[in-house]
Amino acid sequence: MAGLAGSPALRARLVSLGLLPGTVVTILRRQGRGPLVLEVRGSRVALGRAVARHIQVVPAGDATLRRT
Repeated sequence: MAGLAGSPALRARLVSLGLLPGTVVTILRRQGRGPLVLEVRGSRVALGRAVARHIQVVPAGDATLRRT
């Protein structure tokens, strides 16, 4: 995960769910218009798409945004 956007309250909520920059996030389910189900630090988290669109990600194999 590269970062978070949105209001301070929304960012605080996502951080409380374990979504921090640098965290590996795996999409477990993204069917139709329903919520996204993510694996975050060994837990499953379901997020509505309006919330999920504030999460900035980079593919795991993309080294251009990784810190060394």
